[in-house]
Amino acid sequence: MFTSYLFNGVTPEVALVIAGIHGSELSGIEVANWIRIKLLKSKTLPRFITIIVPEIYPDQARIARMYRSKNKFTKEDNIAGRYVQLGKDQIEPSRQFPKPGTPANSYGNKTDYHGTVPNILTPGGFPVLPETLDLLWLIETWKPVRIASIHALRKPSTVKKTKDAPGVFVDPRYEYDVACAKYFPYPAGKILKGKIDKYNLNDCKFIIDKDPAFPIKQGVIKVMNSARNQDGQKDDLLAFNIAKAIASKKKELVPGNHLQDPPEVVHYSASTPPTFAGYSLGDWGPVKVDKKGDSGDRAGCPIITVEVYQQYESWAFVNSEQFYDEDGNLLKNPPLKPGTSERWPFDKPRCKDLQIYADALLAQFLMQ
Repeated sequence: MFTSYLFNGVTPEVALVIAGIHGSELSGIEVANWIRIKLLKSKTLPRFITIIVPEIYPDQARIARMYRSKNKFTKEDNIAGRYVQLGKDQIEPSRQFPKPGTPANSYGNKTDYHGTVPNILTPGGFPVLPETLDLLWLIETWKPVRIASIHALRKPSTVKKTKDAPGVFVDPRYEYDVACAKYFPYPAGKILKGKIDKYNLNDCKFIIDKDPAFPIKQGVIKVMNSARNQDGQKDDLLAFNIAKAIASKKKELVPGNHLQDPPEVVHYSASTPPTFAGYSLGDWGPVKVDKKGDSGDRAGCPIITVEVYQQYESWAFVNSEQFYDEDGNLLKNPPLKPGTSERWPFDKPRCKDLQIYADALLAQFLMQ
């Protein structure tokens, strides 16, 4: 079960900010908490009614914090808390969403967790996680017009446009059609045609030949906003503006957007196929569900994914409880290091960097 925070807005439209889909990505959780704290202190209402869920899977985030505390508060990226363990199997929380265009009740209702999502290595798939169903219920109840999902990503050794790197990306609004869906290029033997759905929906969302995140095709001019329709192109511009706002403070935080090398990148390259099959929030959320009279009936909305530069946090918050303010001043004593009488550590420069992401999302995602 997760905790959500509700803020009034100037308009009746709703924006949703979530983090911690992967518990290992603690920096993303901190960014969401900074947005929450800044909204609490703000004298200006956001444009949207705003819902913030800093930790979709709080138990997984606690696993990640325990790992870091036991390993001298390492700043290295790791997978502790990323996957949900179910017996001998691991569940990928980011690929638990329904087929685009279908409501959450295709998985059963909130008291009936019998639905399953596929996995290429496990016949029959995995059960849908309760937190996933709670998130689906939240989306279908409040019907947000935009969603920000905050993650974290390691910077690759070589930054190039056909390989994903930290930055701000968008899954724009689009029309799902099985005709434009494709199989991911999984290694031979790991996927059987006809036995599993086509989950690569990039061709449905944007024109790959024109998209700078994908290899150059002779005679085709690359453009930043390559979404297939006008709504999608507006969504592309929203991601671009958030990335620009971050880069205006520290350009090193969004290398994956290639802002210094136009045309800029606002879409994932899908350079590495997902290990787990299934649909992501970025597949499901942008597609409208046209079921009149059904609680799941809603318009599609863009999914802005912020990939924070690396997973480690500043420890201004622990389990979403705040111990340091925006300026790095101690508010109350944090936990002690395990087995010592020393305070839990605090990284002031990291605290400042993570607030750059929060400030950009406040200004561009919630206020505009």
